[in-house]
Amino acid sequence: IRQPAAVKMEGYQRDPLAAVAEEDQKEKLSLLWLLRVSAVNCSGHGIPKLFGESHSRKVVWRVIVLVCTALLVYQVVDLFVHVFAYPTTLSNSEVALNTMAFPSVT
Repeated sequence: IRQPAAVKMEGYQRDPLAAVAEEDQKEKLSLLWLLRVSAVNCSGHGIPKLFGESHSRKVVWRVIVLVCTALLVYQVVDLFVHVFAYPTTLSNSEVALNTMAFPSVT
């Protein structure tokens, strides 16, 4: 845990927790900036469009990605439920034969 240091600003002392909060905000902004730059420069189809310049296109692409992700999660969960339910189907039938043909061996 970081110990907040007192910051003096032109004649009055500022709250040390506010200084730490501002530093954390700058770190978050830099992380968001890094993620955005990485996404825009990504070679994956459609990923740069999530952070494009047109607001309407961003919304449409984000909705498409969310719907596809939801479908993927649904299918994976359904697959695991089906696999771990251990469904078994047994079918037995008996056929009685009076004579049996044996092959001739020479």
